[in-house]
Amino acid sequence: KMNELPLNTILSNPSVAMMVRITATTTSGKQLQPTDMERALRAADVMLELEENKEKILRFIASRMKVIASNTSALVGSEIAAKLLALTGSIQKLSQIPSCNIQVLGALKRNAQAGFLINNVPEHFGIIGQCELVRNCPWEMRQKALRLVAAKISLCARVDAHKPPGTFNATVGEKLHKECFQKIEKWQEPAPPKPPRPLP
Repeated sequence: KMNELPLNTILSNPSVAMMVRITATTTSGKQLQPTDMERALRAADVMLELEENKEKILRFIASRMKVIASNTSALVGSEIAAKLLALTGSIQKLSQIPSCNIQVLGALKRNAQAGFLINNVPEHFGIIGQCELVRNCPWEMRQKALRLVAAKISLCARVDAHKPPGTFNATVGEKLHKECFQKIEKWQEPAPPKPPRPLP
């Protein structure tokens, strides 16, 4: 039965697992022929292998981020920087993308049939929404933080794209990370009390 399948061990996203389970229990279908079943299982194996290879490539790129994109890594972390480079192709290409487009890189597509987003993530919330600076924000401030971090990524990528090959210098990224952190902390401070109004 579909309810007994351990989908959470196969699909990393709980919302996707839920959608698969609901679709399977509410859709009338027919049993696959042996040849079709074999073809479907082969396709599933290929997809799993591709996903595994993608993770290996991302781990390798992340391990090289401190040399390839030291400032971008200092700002958002090696894993997020690696995903940004995987999406764009290189640090040079990332440096040419406007910050308004950087913030939507890797954004989830709206599910046209279900009418909602996976994990209730806003439509224009890209991969940098997973970085610590944005993730640790209160929910109502995350879009604002996303725009701030995207602008700083644009600066860091330009610095990384034009630094001498093989050099490690993350001064700019570390400085901008500190600036972002302090600015986000400032946003969360309570507003100063209004001065008492003089009596007429």
